[in-house]
Amino acid sequence: MGNSFPAAVAASLLTAGLSGSAIGVCVDALGNSGRHPTVNREVADSAAVVIAVPEKCTNLNKDVSDPNEWTTRICSVRVSSVVIGDAKALIEVRSEYDSGSFWLDLEKTYLLFLGRNNRRYFVDNCGNSGLLAARESVLKDVASLAPAVRP
Repeated sequence: MGNSFPAAVAASLLTAGLSGSAIGVCVDALGNSGRHPTVNREVADSAAVVIAVPEKCTNLNKDVSDPNEWTTRICSVRVSSVVIGDAKALIEVRSEYDSGSFWLDLEKTYLLFLGRNNRRYFVDNCGNSGLLAARESVLKDVASLAPAVRP
C-alpha cells in the first residue's frame, strides 16, 4: 500500500470539507453551514454593541501539540462608545484559537457585537463585528435600533 492510505485519508477529509485550513465555520443550531445573523438578530443576542480598540492581548493555555501552541487569547479592549447595552470603559474579550475565533488586531478600531460569558466578553466570528471603517453601514443600522448612541 505504501503511501496510498494517507493520501486516501487526506482526500476523504478534503472531500468531506474537514480541511485543517478552515478559518471560520459558521454553523447554526441545526448544523446548517453559512450562518450569518442579521443585524437585528445579533443586536437582540448581544450583551452590548460597542466601538472599541484592543490595547493588549495575552495568549493563554499553552498546548505544545497545537502548531500555534496557544489555545486561548484574552484582549484588553478600550471602549470608546457604547451603542447598545452596557459595557465598562475597559473590558476583556476572550477568543479561542479555533474555527470560531474572532481575531483582534491591536490599536485598530472595531465595531463589536459582544456576547458575555461570566465577566469576559466574546465576539461571534460569523456575525456583524469588524473593523469600524468597513462596518459604517452596520453601525447606522444598529444606531437606528438604539434610542441614542452614548459616548
